Amino acid sequence: MSHVGTHRYVWLDGMRGLAALAVVLHHALSPFGLQKLWIPHAQLAVDFFFCMSGFVVAAAYQRRRESGLRFLDLMRRRWQRLYPMALCGIALGAVALLGRGEVNGQTLVSLGFNLMLQPDYSAWWRGSGPTWASNVAIWSVWIELLLSAAFAAWAWRASNRALLVALMLAAIGLVQVANVQGGIRGGHDAAFAWVGILRGPYPFLAGLLLWRCMPPSPSLVSPWTAVLLLSILLLAPTPGDFGTARHELLAALALVPIAVACAVRVPATAGAKQILVVSGALSYPLYALHYPIVAVGSALARRWQLEGPALAAWIGLEIVVALTLAAAAYRWLEPVIQGGSPAPRLRGSD
Repeated sequence: MSHVGTHRYVWLDGMRGLAALAVVLHHALSPFGLQKLWIPHAQLAVDFFFCMSGFVVAAAYQRRRESGLRFLDLMRRRWQRLYPMALCGIALGAVALLGRGEVNGQTLVSLGFNLMLQPDYSAWWRGSGPTWASNVAIWSVWIELLLSAAFAAWAWRASNRALLVALMLAAIGLVQVANVQGGIRGGHDAAFAWVGILRGPYPFLAGLLLWRCMPPSPSLVSPWTAVLLLSILLLAPTPGDFGTARHELLAALALVPIAVACAVRVPATAGAKQILVVSGALSYPLYALHYPIVAVGSALARRWQLEGPALAAWIGLEIVVALTLAAAAYRWLEPVIQGGSPAPRLRGSD
């Protein structure tokens, strides 16, 4: 979920925003068992993020690493990019836990690990309990840091052949995830701590190889092709007796990289630039901050026994609150934590 910014990959920015919104909807609908009805494969948005990050990290750092950028300098930049907003999400989640009266000794231990952007390894050891007690969405940010470290240490200088071999091995990992989990899902559960570690490498390596192998100039791919592919990835029901595990495995192996490939091949257009840049700018704050809001909102909805249109309106309000907070965080909070000035206003011309 690294920030692409205002460059020619604006359609990738726009799709990243759609993927982040899909994750929010998934977490808002899941407490009521509605996610499979409306957005059955929203968790694959995380695999899309990993693939996009492989492309973007390579685009941002491959040449600089070749020119002498040190491992620690690259990781410092990735940490500065990812940690501040993740920290805000973890802190907001801690406040939500406190407000719901769900703070105990184990959640405090988990929070201590999480504040360092690490999972609760004590929960791994026990095989149960929360690994990201205050904000489960942050598990993928930790995986992003691990993948960035792998790029900085090895992948940037590996040959395409070596990366293809690693990609095939990573695909075996995804097969194992699909077989055990019944689909491509999970990553924050202590009982299946290995799932998150196996989910990230394949899409990240696929994104890196896309950057290396694709021609640099845009093609005439329709932007709506990329959006359609992302929509199919997240919304399409599993056909017939095909099975969710096979459906999501095929989507993660093939459709995720194809969607990213289409998005990066679309030329930027002035008419669409504003909304796409705004979507990309809000995507990471929205992803990092939404879960505590949705968790509190879901708890209140269950307490008040909301159903039907009232529940739909309440979930819509949760999304509006999450988007508003994400916009405020992008504008003021993240730059202040990083020691800089407020970010540019959300305009397409920035």
